[in-house]
Amino acid sequence: MVTRMTTESNALYKRAVNQISVNLNGDVAILNLSTKTYFGLTDVGVLLWEKLENPSDLSTLCAAVSVAFEVGEAECAPDVTAFLDALDKAQLLAREVPGA
Repeated sequence: MVTRMTTESNALYKRAVNQISVNLNGDVAILNLSTKTYFGLTDVGVLLWEKLENPSDLSTLCAAVSVAFEVGEAECAPDVTAFLDALDKAQLLAREVPGA
């Protein structure tokens, strides 16, 4: 069974603290310090990772992708959500819901 993270419209996402990342010629390498697992990002993943340095909501992340890659925000929302799900599964994402 695949469990998907709930993406509330007011949730804020940011990089987890248990990681270190480095830019390598435009790509990003991430090391999860807890699991000792490496991850690599390119293109859209790099843009989103950079945005996740500060707390960002789904709308903000989709707007950044929309501007950078000339795609509609509604079109990219499922892909951004899938990216957030993958980061969450890899324990590389922190999520907070204001007022919760």
